[in-house]
Amino acid sequence: MILNTELTNISAEVITQANEVNAMAEGAAKEERSKYLKDLEKKKKKLTNDIESAENRISKSKRDIRNAQDAIPGKQASQKEVKIRIDAQQAVVNKFQLKHNAIKGY
Repeated sequence: MILNTELTNISAEVITQANEVNAMAEGAAKEERSKYLKDLEKKKKKLTNDIESAENRISKSKRDIRNAQDAIPGKQASQKEVKIRIDAQQAVVNKFQLKHNAIKGY
């Protein structure tokens, strides 16, 4: 949001400076103004790239979140299956512990 505002301001400044440079007579002042204009254009390009990069990161993060949310039901089902197997194994262990204790008691 801040970068977009700054980009808008710089774009307006580039237009203003370009109009002034075009209206100026040849000379040192025009060269200085042209250098300033080129610096503004570089800054504008950098801001544009920064904004695009930030938007890409946001988009990637949103996609990652969606993918993670979509995977939750599958993972929950998988966890239920594993819990059922663990419970079955625990039942077998308990059964053999009871037998072991019964034998131990003789």
